[in-house]
Amino acid sequence: MWKQINPELYRNDNGQAMMIRRDKDNKACPFFIDDSNPDLAIPIIDFLENPFYKYTSAWTELKTFIDSLRIDLSYLYQNSSALFLNIVANSYIPIFYPVNLSGAVSNTAVLQKLGRCHGVAVANTLLGTSGRIQVNGVMQNTDWNFTPGENVFLSGQNFSHSLPLTGFVQKIGTAKTNNTLVLEIREPITL
Repeated sequence: MWKQINPELYRNDNGQAMMIRRDKDNKACPFFIDDSNPDLAIPIIDFLENPFYKYTSAWTELKTFIDSLRIDLSYLYQNSSALFLNIVANSYIPIFYPVNLSGAVSNTAVLQKLGRCHGVAVANTLLGTSGRIQVNGVMQNTDWNFTPGENVFLSGQNFSHSLPLTGFVQKIGTAKTNNTLVLEIREPITL
């Protein structure tokens, strides 16, 4: 059972914590948070849409709780309150490249957990320096050339409408325009 601790923080009987952040239009954006790592926040929608958890008792309890708060989940990845996480680069990271929480450029050819994408670099980041990645919301890059409305996947170290042929597949988002991406980063699936 989830209980409200303060206006933004909720906890359940298992010790999990959820933060409900609000944007400038007062729309709610729920995230799981980790007390031991305050920079780590996982959008609730990642859990609710994961096929491994869907319709389990934990999923049902969370979905019922979110519904009771009247949170519009379709809004989560289209709000103006994008979530950013801090990383320390373990190599040079170019702007708009996919990045994992270990500070490495993501790559679908790397099957280990290090390969998955957790966000997109918002600036060029030098080896050993602190940087930021965006994990949800809308991003725009004049060099992108997407088809509006199409899914965008991680392919190698780039973004593409085509699925990779080896390694793993991971949806990164949906193209809003030819150079605008709505980030909807999902769990990777091994090919």
